[in-house]
Amino acid sequence: ISHYRPGYISPLLKNQKFKKMISGFPNYKLVFFDDMEVLYVDKTQYPEVARLYELTDIDPFSASKTDINKLDKAKAEAVGSELLKMQVIYPNGNLANQILALLARRDGEIDQVFHHADFIITNYPELPQGYLLYADQHMISGSFDKAIPFYLKSLNRLKTEKKSDVQKKLAFCYQEIGKFRKAYRFMKQAINPFSPDTDLSDLIRLGKLAQKVGRISEAETCLKLAAIKTPIGDVSAMEYIRQQFSSLDVQ
Repeated sequence: ISHYRPGYISPLLKNQKFKKMISGFPNYKLVFFDDMEVLYVDKTQYPEVARLYELTDIDPFSASKTDINKLDKAKAEAVGSELLKMQVIYPNGNLANQILALLARRDGEIDQVFHHADFIITNYPELPQGYLLYADQHMISGSFDKAIPFYLKSLNRLKTEKKSDVQKKLAFCYQEIGKFRKAYRFMKQAINPFSPDTDLSDLIRLGKLAQKVGRISEAETCLKLAAIKTPIGDVSAMEYIRQQFSSLDVQ
């Protein structure tokens, strides 16, 4: 870089080491990113581009892992402002629209959540993110019947190892509308009761759904596993599990 001094540099977004390396060249300013690459400009060669488009509040290399709800109000507004500035140039980015949708959800702007989700679905119909944004928003709003078809569409587009969370959400939605057999089926697909990594609350949920559909033996097994998993001293959890056993008439 020091020798050739390119006017622009565009590393891959997944190149996490580049951020640290480019910090040693302060003349290069971050001005844009999409779903594949990040763009830096040499401000000494293109000062106007750097002045108009420099991004200082968002880190594209870690943007996909940012917890929007943990940002303070000023930071969230700054991130949103920079993303909207990018939208003028390129409105169809998957990652940018995901973040803007989550910022809109945080602010209660439901129409904007769907607006950005539509951009993703239109431009990336093969990806799950747009459908998940729709589904999650409907679930948050209590429209469980509307959430289900979007969760199903996203499920078909997810890799096997990433399906569990959506299957749990489908189980929850079906349970909320009284379709317990479907709720049980998706919860059963989502977790392995015998895995040491299975969450205590998920075991109890599967047990309750198994009871709802008449699988008493399976419900009993889930509750026994939940009791084993319950930390010593968690009196309230053990009492709850005992109550569930009582409802099964199991001693």
